[in-house]
Amino acid sequence: MKEIKILLVDDEEYFVKSLSKYINKMKKLRADIVLNGKEALELVENEAPDVIVLDLKMPGIDGMEVLRRVKKAYPDVQVIMLTGH
Repeated sequence: MKEIKILLVDDEEYFVKSLSKYINKMKKLRADIVLNGKEALELVENEAPDVIVLDLKMPGIDGMEVLRRVKKAYPDVQVIMLTGH
């Protein structure tokens, strides 16, 4: 089974760092983190992940816009939306 690449996108740095530590301890999972929508789109363009855990409310490019762009260019990427609001 191949390694599953997960991208965590949230402007709450403590949250994504904590979650990535937990995920990276599991076999066959690798989590990368970015703190805003612009960085997320750049990373996806370079190496599309299998799954994105995406915050809805972020400064700059928000989660809905990231979702639209990712699904248009990479329809097979699975996206989990979340928000603290």
